[in-house]
Amino acid sequence: FTKAGNQAAVALVLTHLGVALNELGRLAEAQSMYQAALDTLRRSGSAQSGALQLDNLGFVAQDFGDLPKAQSLLEQAHAAFLADGERVLAEEALNAVGTVLLERGDLAGARQRFEEVLAISRQTGNRVDEERSLSYQGLVLARLGSLGEARRLQEQAYEISQRIGDPVRAASTLTASAEVLTRLGDLAEAQRRLARALELKRQADSRMGIAEALGLHARLQERLGNLAEAKRAGAEQTDLARVTGSRSLAAAAMHGQARRSLDDGDLAGARRQLEEALRVRVANGEELEAAAVRLDLANLVRLTGNPKEAARLASGVADWYGQRGMAGFRALALARQAQALLAEGKRAPARAAAEQAEMYAEAGEDLALRLTVATAVASVRAATGDAAAALDLLHWAIQEATRIGDVAAGLEARLELGLLLRQTGDPVAAMSTLQAVQREAETRGFRWLARRAAEGPVVRSTAPSV
Repeated sequence: FTKAGNQAAVALVLTHLGVALNELGRLAEAQSMYQAALDTLRRSGSAQSGALQLDNLGFVAQDFGDLPKAQSLLEQAHAAFLADGERVLAEEALNAVGTVLLERGDLAGARQRFEEVLAISRQTGNRVDEERSLSYQGLVLARLGSLGEARRLQEQAYEISQRIGDPVRAASTLTASAEVLTRLGDLAEAQRRLARALELKRQADSRMGIAEALGLHARLQERLGNLAEAKRAGAEQTDLARVTGSRSLAAAAMHGQARRSLDDGDLAGARRQLEEALRVRVANGEELEAAAVRLDLANLVRLTGNPKEAARLASGVADWYGQRGMAGFRALALARQAQALLAEGKRAPARAAAEQAEMYAEAGEDLALRLTVATAVASVRAATGDAAAALDLLHWAIQEATRIGDVAAGLEARLELGLLLRQTGDPVAAMSTLQAVQREAETRGFRWLARRAAEGPVVRSTAPSV
């Protein structure tokens, strides 16, 4: 093609090479091919707009984690496809713009794009982009706390992916639905779907998809109490992040490592990892995930003795979630804020934040979040004169965690129960509870929980409310 002077054909070959490399997770090489294809078209003065190359460059920028660049390229591609009359490709680009907006924290903008693509794709009979827009809308709804509706859309998307014979998209939808099921408390079905998703992604050698599914798999295994498997999956995810060169995957892997460092009792290591993950997320423009990292950092900062900074971080995250209608996630941020305020001795503001957290959490469908919030605010309830309500919260959390098989949440709630029983004058029950927690935590590898159980209650501040 080069010798014949057919530059358009050269560009097409380079683009196809880029697609193949991208699917293998060789992002830098794929980016070089896409850029070479675009440069070839522009040098030759081709009438082709280069929309396809811009589109692919946008996808690879997103995979790398450069969201501002990805958004710019994908919006250029969308406009060029429309100018070329390529309606189907324009729908694909618009869906991609929506995913970038979601990752940047613009949930309303993302949802608007997905709804637009869904309407157009149904008019044109474009099942591929109909499936994607349904699945992506499910992601938005899950962040907004509408888990039942998110699950319904993801089930529709999965059925379409089966009909059109797209196993990679089917695997992506299975992964997304597994996350929703985990939050709803159906851990067994979530585990089955994740196993199938990983199988399909491995068959396709989709390194990016494998890494994303591994991150969720590691979190789920941690909740099930299987820390060895969580660490194995996390290590594989870290290796894939390194091989692909994706900064986004690297940040996700680092965030997971921080959770496991905390489980091991390495608080200093966990803090370093969270701070690095946050730095990368912010640099990438990934504000949605940056908020989650900030919240985990707030909790860790409190545990390491800086409640004032913890309260500041948690308050900022609560406001950020509130501005986007993410009431459930706001509940968790408010619960962390309440814990930090209590540690400062500010009991009245702590109680107010705890009550807000409970209100938002109980109004939602997210059982995983409700368990975490209940366990977090119980100590605030007890310290502000409502020990009976605190005990009720913890007994409920233990019962629900046991019912769904959430080992990590159950251990946390049982630990808090033991500490509370000791403070409320039942040393025998407290000792029995704490010793049982210590034994199980040590057996399963939750060293931080075991250490806290062995040390007994944290002395609560008796400073006056501020």
